[in-house]
Amino acid sequence: MKTFIPSSIIILVALFFMSGLAYADTKYPVGFGFEIGAEKELPLNFDIGLFGEIHTCRTFNTLEHYCFIVHAGNMILPWLHAEVGYQFLDVQNAEDRDDLAPGWNRMHRAFGGLEGTYTVKGFALGLRERYDYTSLVDNHILRSRLHLEYDFQRAPIGLFANVDMLNDLASKFSIRQVFYRLGFEWQVAEHHTLELCGGFNQYDFQEEECGFLIELGYEMSF
Repeated sequence: MKTFIPSSIIILVALFFMSGLAYADTKYPVGFGFEIGAEKELPLNFDIGLFGEIHTCRTFNTLEHYCFIVHAGNMILPWLHAEVGYQFLDVQNAEDRDDLAPGWNRMHRAFGGLEGTYTVKGFALGLRERYDYTSLVDNHILRSRLHLEYDFQRAPIGLFANVDMLNDLASKFSIRQVFYRLGFEWQVAEHHTLELCGGFNQYDFQEEECGFLIELGYEMSF
């Protein structure tokens, strides 16, 4: 059973990716994302983290953006986490987008938010509300994310799906971007986790262009 479950999940996710790629060939571009992060637990329920990512668009032909994030948080309640952070982004407009200047666009983003999580029988349902301010484009965004995750008891893996919606606070909460993600996590060792997911970005906005995205991530906790 322990070997059957991970194999079946990998096959299902692979089929999801292939179906997305087949659809993307006719209508939407496909990008790849590579992410790495480190998390540190501190006394009094505090935590800090450092994160970096690089994304391409239209397979590996064009570098879309890279960014670095530093954040700190606290478990206010057993089910409620608060977080603040800073993000540096360098975004290339190589696709003639009309929401960014041509070439590279450097942005600085400050953010803060709350996330509540409810867990039952291996399932975890999370709702996060986060405020973002991004310089250069001068955007005030409310980022709302609904996240569902299931962790298998007999295998070190979990499945997850989430929807992330960005609303412009300066334009009567108009929707600027919607992310859809589906994937799985594999805890390869006690403090080391790999993540593979596929997703779709509905619009061109800030660091993400419209289209499919396949992401591979690694996180270390200590």
